[in-house]
Amino acid sequence: MLIICQPFCLGKLLDYFSQPETTITRDQAYVYAAVFVLLAALYVITFNWMILEETVLGMKVRVACGSLLYRHALKQTKSNLSKTTVGQTINLFANDLKRFEGLFTFLPFVLFITPIELIVSIYIFDVGYSHAALTAVAALVLIALGMCTY
Repeated sequence: MLIICQPFCLGKLLDYFSQPETTITRDQAYVYAAVFVLLAALYVITFNWMILEETVLGMKVRVACGSLLYRHALKQTKSNLSKTTVGQTINLFANDLKRFEGLFTFLPFVLFITPIELIVSIYIFDVGYSHAALTAVAALVLIALGMCTY
């Protein structure tokens, strides 16, 4: 919501500077500029905090799954161990478990943030059915799907 509200403040500032006869006073322009900067600062603070918490959660899940894999590997018999190579086991620990960090970092964006941004943006900006609007919506959906395949 912080990013979506910024264009309104920017639009009011542009109205103040672009039109010689404007209804916006100098004090209102200062308020719009302050709100614009405040929204940007709040976004940076909340976004970085959210990414930190999601990364920590991903690391905890990665460690828990690594512990489960390690315990499972220790309980294997010699006949089962001969079916897998050392490279496959190292690949599980090194590469595949690393995906959990990315999953928990991008999952909230794909599940919650992107659909809400899409709906609110279409409603607020009254996008309509222009080619540019449909291209932007398609790009947003493709980016969200790309994050799922990470």
